[in-house]
Amino acid sequence: MDVGTMKVLTARTLSRWCYEENVQAYYSKAQQIIDPIPAVLEGREAAEYLEAQAAKLEASCRAQVGVYPSNWWLFYLRVISPVIFGCNSFSYARYRGFAERASAYSERQWLAFPGTGHLSEAQAKRCIRLVITAAVAEDVRANLNPVYLGARLVPSVDRPFELVSSDAVDEAMHLFDEQARLNDTHTGATRMGNTYLS
Repeated sequence: MDVGTMKVLTARTLSRWCYEENVQAYYSKAQQIIDPIPAVLEGREAAEYLEAQAAKLEASCRAQVGVYPSNWWLFYLRVISPVIFGCNSFSYARYRGFAERASAYSERQWLAFPGTGHLSEAQAKRCIRLVITAAVAEDVRANLNPVYLGARLVPSVDRPFELVSSDAVDEAMHLFDEQARLNDTHTGATRMGNTYLS
């Protein structure tokens, strides 16, 4: 096994361990950014609330990426374990894509990589926190489509809000997803989760 492969395997093992140790704390920290709703919200009011909360989470992502230059972030995000991005879920591409896009907002000057090229525990933890904050932002935005179709946001005891849907909204979301899938087959693209392969 060559040195480069060993470094990637070491980074993935370390980052997965850090993820398992810190996922709850970082998820809780990201959830605390969201303002809890005091009463039921629907329609435009619910959509505006979701947009505002997603913007707060995105601002947190932008603040986090200032620690490293964007080229370092891209390297780190590509060597950490795919488990951190929810690799077995339909959200994998959204989470990974948003975290990588957020890393581009770093205003630090591009620098050569550190001499070792290894991912330290502190660097892995920063990556994990960024990915979790990005995932929560993406999840908040994912609630917009059901809200546009008539779902409501209600207060929740253990999170900032809960999405309450109906059979009609669920059916409309299913039809929309089905139509999107059919449109993909006509364009020659194959949809796998939220990624496209030609």
